[in-house]
Amino acid sequence: MNKRFVKKCFIFALLGIFFMTGSLYGQDARIEIVAMSPLLQSQLGLGPEYFPSTGLGNVGKGEHIYIRAHDLAGGEITDYEWEFVSRPDGSEAEITIVSEDEGIYYFVADVVGQYRVKLTITTDAGTDDVERIFSANMFLGVGQYGGVPLDFPQCSGCHDDVFQNWKETDHATLFQRAVDGQVPGFGAGRQRT
Repeated sequence: MNKRFVKKCFIFALLGIFFMTGSLYGQDARIEIVAMSPLLQSQLGLGPEYFPSTGLGNVGKGEHIYIRAHDLAGGEITDYEWEFVSRPDGSEAEITIVSEDEGIYYFVADVVGQYRVKLTITTDAGTDDVERIFSANMFLGVGQYGGVPLDFPQCSGCHDDVFQNWKETDHATLFQRAVDGQVPGFGAGRQRT
């Protein structure tokens, strides 16, 4: 028997096993963070108790975190379950439905600390679960700017290259200009004049 033929058969057999197991165990759970813009609030018909959110996993204490179940393998999710694996001491956060049609849930990061959320999904291919950590803290400021000394863990301590570019944009002076009564109209990345 030809060695080349045997090699090809072996490779095709491995590929067949790979694709068969992939179809049996193809689900790949992910926790998607949803950015809640005022437009999305309006489209979902949500009231003012559902605050807008940036869609980031690190938020200020008291902010809402909106989440949705997602299967990266593209399967239809037939069931899912949310739970906190851990929350900061004293937290009373609960994962609550926002929009059943869109599958959006939320919780309020009510205490400074880390929130470990677990999602378990069920698809035609079976079940899968994943965990994601969200963090809540108080605003720390940038540091090294406007006469404020650097105090770890402020932004500029670890992100000096980004900080050096940022401080030359209108974003850096937005708050001060707003306090001074100036109109803060500027475009992203535009240099100060």
